[in-house]
Parts: sequence; structure tokens; C-alpha cells
Amino acid sequence: FKVLEARFPGASATSVASKVLAHHTLCNPFAYLPGFYLANGLIRGRSWQEIREKTEAEYWTTLFYIWKVWVPLTVIQFALIPERHQVLFVGVANLGWNTALSLLYNWSGSDSARTAASDTPRCD
Repeated sequence: FKVLEARFPGASATSVASKVLAHHTLCNPFAYLPGFYLANGLIRGRSWQEIREKTEAEYWTTLFYIWKVWVPLTVIQFALIPERHQVLFVGVANLGWNTALSLLYNWSGSDSARTAASDTPRCD
């Protein structure tokens, strides 16, 4: 955030818009989202091909979801939150965001997932 603040200082409408635009057209599409899919795929032992297929299938939908959630939060961050508290603000927001994204990443609406769930032993 210090780089963006140095490049676009202050909290004027132009400065905030410039920071939000830079953050969401560079960081999210080219660093965060590819890194998310790569890390999650590797942690789950998926092959490079499986990671690529999942990323290609979900990339744009997930990116648009990121923008719906994070553009308003980023506007609040740069317009209202003092620079010294921005990391804390983003950290708290990320806790909820990463939980939601992980749930979306792992959710499957397929019949095989429902079958597997119904075959799971229950304790009732």
C-alpha cells in the first residue's frame, strides 16, 4: 500500500480512484488470483493440467466476484482508513474473503459429490 500511497498520495477522489484502478487491474488479475489457484492446486496434490483446467474454467467468474467484493472495500480502505491502519483493515477483510473463496473453490454441485456425501457414515 505504501507504493500506491507514494504514487497517488492523499485521499482525494482522483487519488483513491487511481489507487483502486491500479490495485484491481494489476494485482488481482495477474498476481493474486493465479497465485491462489496455483497454491490451492499444489496443496491438494493436483497436476499442472488439473490446476490449469480449474483456473481456466473459473478465472473470469472469480475475478468478477473479487471486483464486486473488493472494489467497494478498497475504496473504503483508501478513502477512509488511515495508511497506518490499512494493513489491519485488509487483514480482517481477508479473513472473511479467504473463507468464502475457499468454500467456493472446494464446493462442487456435481452428482458424484452428492453421492459421496450421502455415502458418508453419519452419527445420528
